[in-house]
Amino acid sequence: MIYTNIQGALKESFRNGSNRIAIEYGEQEYTYAQVDRASDEIAKSLLESGACKNSHIGVLTYDRSVLIATAIAIWKVAGIFIPLDPEYPQRRLQLLAETADIEYIVCGGNSFHLPGNREERKIRYMEFDDKIFHGKEIETFIPALDCTGEEPIYIYFSSGTTDKPKAIIGCNKSLMHFINWEIETFHMDGDTRVSQLTPPCHDPFLRDVFTTLVAGGTVCIPEGRKVILSPFELTRWADKSRINMIHCTPGVFRILCRGDLDRNGLQELRHVLLAGERLLSGDLTAWYARFGTRIQLVNLYGPTETTLAKLVYFITPDDLDKNYTPVGKAMKGAEALILNPAMQVCKYGEIGEIHIRTPYGTLGYYKNEELTRQKFLKTPTDSDSEAVIYKTGDLGRQAPDNNIEFVGRLDKQVKIRGFRVEIDEIEGALSRYPGVRICVVHFFERSFSESEGCLAAYYVSDEVLSRNSMLEYMKALLPEYMVPAYYCQMDAIPLTANGKTDYGKLPDPRKTVIKEAVSEPSSLEEKLLELWREILEIETIGTDDVFIGSGGDSMKIMLLVSRIYTEFNMELPLEHIFDDLTVDKLARLIKDGT
Repeated sequence: MIYTNIQGALKESFRNGSNRIAIEYGEQEYTYAQVDRASDEIAKSLLESGACKNSHIGVLTYDRSVLIATAIAIWKVAGIFIPLDPEYPQRRLQLLAETADIEYIVCGGNSFHLPGNREERKIRYMEFDDKIFHGKEIETFIPALDCTGEEPIYIYFSSGTTDKPKAIIGCNKSLMHFINWEIETFHMDGDTRVSQLTPPCHDPFLRDVFTTLVAGGTVCIPEGRKVILSPFELTRWADKSRINMIHCTPGVFRILCRGDLDRNGLQELRHVLLAGERLLSGDLTAWYARFGTRIQLVNLYGPTETTLAKLVYFITPDDLDKNYTPVGKAMKGAEALILNPAMQVCKYGEIGEIHIRTPYGTLGYYKNEELTRQKFLKTPTDSDSEAVIYKTGDLGRQAPDNNIEFVGRLDKQVKIRGFRVEIDEIEGALSRYPGVRICVVHFFERSFSESEGCLAAYYVSDEVLSRNSMLEYMKALLPEYMVPAYYCQMDAIPLTANGKTDYGKLPDPRKTVIKEAVSEPSSLEEKLLELWREILEIETIGTDDVFIGSGGDSMKIMLLVSRIYTEFNMELPLEHIFDDLTVDKLARLIKDGT
């Protein structure tokens, strides 16, 4: 049966697969019956606390299994699920709670609470841990099956052009449209095992989890960050967990390809679905060299506002000869248009803005009707009165075979690890740092050797400012992926003739970092320095410089682990990287064989 509401679809899965494994989280396994019972108990507690239809309910926990059960519980009471990342700075979490008017927060066993007076904030807190899956049977709970499919069911955030993020309201029937499409397209069923690698605060998390559960399959979650950050651990885990389908960003896929992949490995893997950022043809070379066409690669495209994805492209070896991999054609229930500024359809090969027309988009931006009207266009000539055209802000062109190629952005928005980031929001945070008079932030596109691009901050001040202090300040305000890796103090910001920032004249921070020599490096240290220069894209670096403090983000960490294994036959434990790893320390670890 095809459902238009997630509540009915999940109820059928619980009924049909009671004793099947729904979630495999590290060494823990939870059946559909256990997940159903746990979500009933949480739903009952929510109702007793006063939650009702359309209540805004945040979830703040490290435990993915508890988070999944809580999302289901929220939908059982017809509430709105709002995932929050416990890794975010407290001030950021507070801002998200205020933006979305969160009324309830379900926490994990870590007793998370947002700063400020709880009475003034009027947020009710509840705490659950994994014991919820082993509780006794409670009185049967009847989920909200009177849903029509038009209801708001989740809120996800994207970066805003002001200091305030945008809250995007998801629609029930739209989520189910994508779920039904993916199940049908990839023939998912009760034997399908899907990886869950996406952070819960990123909307593809919904694809990882609820497509799988509606299909009656198993959601497989690695235990801990260590597995996700290491290409070796990740491939071993995927093999051991008999993964059939992986959803990930091209950044994760890129690093995975640089690991020591065995062409005879990943025997159960059938599909890799890529989304979130541009996929270069060069990213595919290593994969096809190892696996050929045994595993189907798929490129998906669609902003959060259009609900998970609306364009799809099945990749083939022929794409190795292209500069960029197409984002494809619209799936059933959607239409992709390339329009010029006059809203006229562009000719083949002509660059214009990508617009997506569909009745299965989101409901717009919470408490921002003006922006919703600007981005979600209703045209009176549409035969389908429910269809809305969403202006993506992405530039693209259409090939004669009707596949669309993404070529860039109209504005200053960039994609970092699949997250959309407004540069203006980062600049707004940096401008409030004491002593900063003028500042700009620039995103440098990745080179072929990099796993991803990088953010750099440039500022003018009357005094010398501490880079480390600025870095800590930004970390306290923004998620890690929005924090610039480089900080450059300048006498003046270069301007064009019309007074705008001349980004072409901003110095590349990866080539201008000044380091003081401590001592003459050994031959091993010199080899490691060269490796770090390549990974971090910094021309000058010393043996006592910390990897993470020199621009080493999560993707570069994965690349470092891979290269150390390849060149020194050593598996570098992640705890060493996070413990202020320097070239000097790494050289000693290699010598000691640690």
